[in-house]
Amino acid sequence: MSTGQSPTRRRRVSLFTVLGGLAALGIILAGSGFAFAASQESHDAFCASCHTQPESTYYQRSVSP
Repeated sequence: MSTGQSPTRRRRVSLFTVLGGLAALGIILAGSGFAFAASQESHDAFCASCHTQPESTYYQRSVSP
């Protein structure tokens, strides 16, 4: 019941498969994180949460009645 491949070759193929899967997962996670951050930039409260004076003061004045 031999597949004709040596155990070292099977491990190498398995290692490349796992590393390829991890790389693909990393790319998907990075892309989805970027898409989420890009969608949040259209909300003023999100932008103002990181910025300090004078940006936050300007934001507070713009939303007050």
